[in-house]
Formats: sequence, C-alpha cells, structure tokens
Amino acid sequence: MQAAVNCASFGRLLIIGVLASVAAWERDIIRERTMSGLHAARGSGKFLGRRHAMSPAGRQEAIKGGEAVRSVARRYGVASRTIYRLIEATTETMQPGKAA
Repeated sequence: MQAAVNCASFGRLLIIGVLASVAAWERDIIRERTMSGLHAARGSGKFLGRRHAMSPAGRQEAIKGGEAVRSVARRYGVASRTIYRLIEATTETMQPGKAA
C-alpha cells in the first residue's frame, strides 16, 4: 500500500527525508539489540530454535528398521517425512568418505 505524497515543496521533502532516516536508525537499533540478546543466550548455553519432534531415544528406535515407516510415525505422532528425514541423515553419516 503506497499513499500518494505530494512533495512539491522542499520543506516536505526535508521532513520525509528526516522521518525516513529516523525509521532506518530505529530499525538498526532493534536489529542490534536482537543480535545482542541472541549472542548472550548462546553464550549462556541456551538452545535456540525449534525443539525436536522426537526424543533422542525415540529417534534411535525409529531408525532401527524392521517396521513400516507409517506405523513408526503414527506411534510417535510425527509425519512420515520426519522418519524418512531421520533415515536419510543416518545413511549419509554412515557412508564412507562423507563428512558428518
């Protein structure tokens, strides 16, 4: 949404320029504070991001094999794609010559 602004006079141009500069400055301050908070959280050992859908023990059990992917996914309450992603990640790290 863009509002039509009549910038016929230099005074209006000056005011618009000053307001744009203040908005950019304020956005930089917000970004700086956010990054500072993230660095402080990482420094104190906080885990940032979304939690895993499954526990580590559940992930190990899910990739063992021998059972249909859909039934494993249903048992843990996750999507089938989640189980496939776990299997792919496991097989990639097990291949020789691949960096983990």
